[in-house]
Amino acid sequence: MEFVVGRSALTGSATIPGSKSHTIRGLILGALADGTSRLVRPLESDDTRSCAAACRALGAAVDASAHDVWVVHGTGGRPTAPAAPVDVGNSGTTLFLALSAAALGEGLTEFIGDEQTQRRSAGPLLEALAALGATARSRAGNGCVPLVVGGACAAAASPSSAPPASTSRAC
Repeated sequence: MEFVVGRSALTGSATIPGSKSHTIRGLILGALADGTSRLVRPLESDDTRSCAAACRALGAAVDASAHDVWVVHGTGGRPTAPAAPVDVGNSGTTLFLALSAAALGEGLTEFIGDEQTQRRSAGPLLEALAALGATARSRAGNGCVPLVVGGACAAAASPSSAPPASTSRAC
């Protein structure tokens, strides 16, 4: 058998699947924005659903009923503290970003998560948020969930110093 390859042109298009990381970040940014944001081709997963629920708990309206476009009506940078704890499930990215977002709001928000999330330390982020004027603490004093944050952080536009989930210290 002989296989001959000749020069040719390739044309067409491909739809890239959504990214969990991009979807979570888009949800948080949309939740903090003033007005309406649309996430086109978001990745639907347990983690992104946990993030959508966390954004709702912080006062944003999130419509994730369509598979191709999620719509977020933001809080204008003023998240509200929910009465019940915010469960981030197994999403470390949601924990770190929603924790930072909640620090912008009045009142205190408690964050909980599953067994694996309970072993991820948010200690450096808690210290950074406290340095910016927020109330930020671990109920057990070990940097791990359950975590409590709030108090209208003084420097609302400061970047987060959360460690990447893969390098977080264990509790």
